[in-house]
Amino acid sequence: MNRPDYYAAEAKLQLTTSSLYKSVIVFIAAILGLVFVYLIRDVLILFVLAAILAYAVNPLVAWLDAHRIRRVFSVIVVIGGLVAASIVGISYLIPAIIDQVQGISASIPSWVRDANSIWTDLVDRAPFLGSYQIDTQAIVDQATAATQPVLGLIQGVIALVVGLVLVIVIALYALVDPYKIKNSLLRLVPPNQNELADRLIKQVNLRIGGWLRGIIAIAIITSTISYIFYAYVVKIPYALTLAVFTGLFETIPILGPIIAGVVAGAVAFFHEPILGLYVVLFITLTRLITDYYLAPKIMGHQVGIHPLAVIFSVLVMAEVIGLVGIFLAVPVAAIFKIIIDEVYVPRISGRPSDAELAARIKLEQKAAKEAE
Repeated sequence: MNRPDYYAAEAKLQLTTSSLYKSVIVFIAAILGLVFVYLIRDVLILFVLAAILAYAVNPLVAWLDAHRIRRVFSVIVVIGGLVAASIVGISYLIPAIIDQVQGISASIPSWVRDANSIWTDLVDRAPFLGSYQIDTQAIVDQATAATQPVLGLIQGVIALVVGLVLVIVIALYALVDPYKIKNSLLRLVPPNQNELADRLIKQVNLRIGGWLRGIIAIAIITSTISYIFYAYVVKIPYALTLAVFTGLFETIPILGPIIAGVVAGAVAFFHEPILGLYVVLFITLTRLITDYYLAPKIMGHQVGIHPLAVIFSVLVMAEVIGLVGIFLAVPVAAIFKIIIDEVYVPRISGRPSDAELAARIKLEQKAAKEAE
């Protein structure tokens, strides 16, 4: 090997070694970052909940701001009205739901006995089913125990007051001056990446805000319609609790509505079998209307995540964070998708993202208008 080739090979080896060291450092930093995020997850949850609250009420604040009401006063009026409405609603709903959940817990043994009786009749008519044994007492114990966390969750609402106050305070600061927060975030990235960072922030605001407001609207609509149907049409017991949980579970993607439907159908069936059929038909109809009309109409395709990715995100977030993680699964998955679409895919494909192309077209159209 001549001297020039030797130096070239040595330089290449040094470059490779340097790249390897950098990769290892980046990997270790990423692991430490994930560990740090996990350790402060409770604090992060407060900020995420505050961001969700800010996203939800920002359109109303912006509307008041556009009608010459100072933004500070707009935020105070909107948040204050929301808090007052929540206090009134909780003072009415929580005691009623506690009573109904206790009623459901007390009714579980009789429902299981009825189910066991039906199963016995089926075995008499179809003896081959006799090989499948049902442990009635185990079902009663598990079903009764399953209602206890719900009771504990409802009765522990007062313990969440401090957390809710913190969420409201953080949301107030975020709503009063969102542009200052955005500019502070942009200062954290290199100047040559400001355009990309700004585009990411806009995409997150657009998709998460649209999805959040849409899912809240759909949850309210489904809760209201479900309550009217359960309480006044089929007149099944525990209508208020079933309707409230229908709305809450609507915020859990894919799995939530199925679970809420199964519970409502079971309660109706054990009250009167024909009512169970009516409830199943009602839930099927509302799901078709929600999935094929309301959701596209209200939310459009704001998130654009494959259902399998949504289920994976729900399961992972539930394992890592718990109950709150289930409700945060879609926003977190949406943010990851935005980063992949805007950063990773353009770099490996060499083509600009859809958002970048749209931004370029918008600038070209603006320049053309100014030229005219």
